[in-house]
Amino acid sequence: ELVNSTEKEREKASVERGDVFLTRTSETVGELGMSCVALQDYPNATFNGFTKRLRPKNPDVVHPEYAAYFFRSFHFRWQVYAMSSISTRASLNNGMLKKFQIILPPMPIQKEIGNALTSLDELRRNSATIINNLSSQIDALFRSWFIDFDPVKAKAEGKLPCGMDEGTAALFPEAFEDSELGLIPAGWNIGRIGDIADISSGKHQPERSEQKSSEYCTPLLGGAGIIAWTTESLFDEPIIVIGRVGTLGVVKKYTSPVWPSDNTLIFKTHHNSSFHYLLHQLSLQDFGAYNRGSTQPLLTQSDMKKLKLLIPNEDILMSFEEKIRSMTLLSDISKDQSEILTKTRDALLPRLMSGELEVPMEA
Repeated sequence: ELVNSTEKEREKASVERGDVFLTRTSETVGELGMSCVALQDYPNATFNGFTKRLRPKNPDVVHPEYAAYFFRSFHFRWQVYAMSSISTRASLNNGMLKKFQIILPPMPIQKEIGNALTSLDELRRNSATIINNLSSQIDALFRSWFIDFDPVKAKAEGKLPCGMDEGTAALFPEAFEDSELGLIPAGWNIGRIGDIADISSGKHQPERSEQKSSEYCTPLLGGAGIIAWTTESLFDEPIIVIGRVGTLGVVKKYTSPVWPSDNTLIFKTHHNSSFHYLLHQLSLQDFGAYNRGSTQPLLTQSDMKKLKLLIPNEDILMSFEEKIRSMTLLSDISKDQSEILTKTRDALLPRLMSGELEVPMEA
């Protein structure tokens, strides 16, 4: 953000290409010593008092793109864990910082490592852009059909819904009717989640491993996502998972074998046509309003089964699934690609720094 600062302050706390910034204090060790590296000069900028700035004495010794990856590497992070001290907050001081060891290959190799890993991250960012664009398109279609009721409004005015073929338009009614949730398209119903999906709790996991392997290859799910890996699956079909205890409100879908832990609730739709419709409806819910916990947040199956929602007719739900099928498939492929790129980058970094792998030098 913008702050009032004097010329002297801006000079003392300037930000230049190659500067490394570390969080010097945090409530947890995990967030201590987290880094970012300036890859350009930032005129008139300053940095705040919760960070330490490390400025290379000789810019020809440390390549900024290489530094960006080194200070996020396991080699540096474990040094932070080993040296950090916690009283009321975790903290780093100058004495600790001076003891940290830095791996510095020759400058040409640093540049090649930085370029190679930056290329992987660029591909990963491209995947993220694709995922966000597709998600925005799907969200917009869902809102148009099931929140704003644009096709019904258009037909009520005697118009053909914008951007919609006649066959799809014919599936929507031409009028609204009153309901306990307000005006809804004529012929649609107000029901409960239990009318379109079975809801169950996850189970205590079998053997688990923190690392994925050929044996431990099935995701073990917690309330916020994958927490470990196990040897067998509890569900092999598409399901929607939310946190049951502790973490509430994180809604995720899984289409491959998984084992949801006993901290989760699982939604399995009766028909494939309502799967993504329910996914989006759940994403709109304020789960905090259904919290039954006293010492920690808790959701119950019975409350979720009774949760009211609008239920369109089967043909419209099926049409929605067909419209978004190719987009959801491409999004899922892009997510898999992004995970592979991230794992590849993280696996390459220590091997490149140690010299175990060599980056081909440009001719």
